[in-house]
Amino acid sequence: MDSSRMNQNIGSKRKATVGLLSLLIIVFLPFTVAPTLQTSAAGTLSMNFVPSATTVYPGKTFNITLQFTNTKTVAPGGIACFGPFDLKYDKTAVSYVSCTKLAIPTAHDFTANDSPTTGLIRILDYDNSSGQNQFISASKTSIVSFTFKVKSGTSGKNLAFSMPMIEGITDNNLVVLSGTLSPIPVTVGATLPTDATLSALTVDHGTLAPAFAKTTTTYNVSVPFDVDRIAVAGTPTDPKAKIVVSGSALAAGATTNITVTVTAQDWDVKKVYTVRIARAPNPASLITPTLAPTSTPTPEPTAYPTYTPYPTYTPYPTPTTVPVGEENGGSSDTMTYLAIGFGALALVELIAILYLFGQMRRRIRPTRIK
Repeated sequence: MDSSRMNQNIGSKRKATVGLLSLLIIVFLPFTVAPTLQTSAAGTLSMNFVPSATTVYPGKTFNITLQFTNTKTVAPGGIACFGPFDLKYDKTAVSYVSCTKLAIPTAHDFTANDSPTTGLIRILDYDNSSGQNQFISASKTSIVSFTFKVKSGTSGKNLAFSMPMIEGITDNNLVVLSGTLSPIPVTVGATLPTDATLSALTVDHGTLAPAFAKTTTTYNVSVPFDVDRIAVAGTPTDPKAKIVVSGSALAAGATTNITVTVTAQDWDVKKVYTVRIARAPNPASLITPTLAPTSTPTPEPTAYPTYTPYPTYTPYPTPTTVPVGEENGGSSDTMTYLAIGFGALALVELIAILYLFGQMRRRIRPTRIK
């Protein structure tokens, strides 16, 4: 019973000690002098520096990335804070440029203060999310990246990056972790050549105009219509320089620009040669077609008014011939006699009228005066 109570008391004291230590780290972190590392029950956090290249060059920049490689094992809940870390670099060979956060939450307060006179970068990170517990995820490996620039006159030098002080690593439960990091060597190579010129430039159709010269960067070439592709090739003056040709297809009746880009071993130095290829148009498009004479359209005839047919003719009935004298049922002889009688009577009347007319003229004739 006493033993159990003793273990509980020890456990409580340990938790209180860890909590107090974590609080002191957070409050007095900027003023902490490197104490002895404490190994937590969770283990030791393995940290690595990974350079963007193991050989760097004068005048060029490169990156050193800090990685936590076993967070899932030692702190599966994530990292709450870390630091201060002192990143040491060779101030005679490189200069510090910048720092980029890769896996650090936005709510964290992170600083990377450079001291160029000592060649130390003081790194500090802690959760300032006001109880939201934003931790560095255990699934993240690359934590932060540092950019350096190599100074001139340092060719052949070996650059060592190390961390003489690693403190204040706590997991999501504020369990203090220790960390280990091995120095990494980076070698400074010779100054890179900057020759980005061509020693030759050729085309498989046509002729360059003007003739090739390494200082001339623009050329013209004419090709017939049946050449729809052209091969442009260049030979770099520096055999280790790189060449990229933009294309080979040609448009009919147009000018196509094909570029040859030369990149020196110093990848910041480039030179572009341009070949202007003028391809002839399609001959068929140049033939003027013979146009058929335009026919004059026949005018439409004026329409006659709509014909209105006459009414259908109805013939009069054929008269029935009645023999003379039979109209009233009499015989033909009787009618003949009547006609002769009436004719004679009319003649007598006519003679009488003429006689009377003559007598009247005599009576009214004026008497002559003797």
